[in-house]
Amino acid sequence: MLYDLFPDCRLSYTFSGNTIGDLVENLKNQYGERIKESIWDRSIQGLDQTVQIMVNRKFVSSEDFDHQEIKVGDKVKFLRLLAGG
Repeated sequence: MLYDLFPDCRLSYTFSGNTIGDLVENLKNQYGERIKESIWDRSIQGLDQTVQIMVNRKFVSSEDFDHQEIKVGDKVKFLRLLAGG
């Protein structure tokens, strides 16, 4: 689970690149299988569709991951959508 990698839910993280896509690739490279189990869907070779990403409290659509820039000080959240009744 992603929570297991970042148990305090907060992390100052430095990576090469400046987009959501760059961040996801960097996390995959750094944490390997653990991150893939948390946020990656192997069947589509992309981010699991139940995972949503927010930058500074605004949702980013998956189509914009490679264009949405992240700047120093931005807050990025990974949220898993849950269903229930």
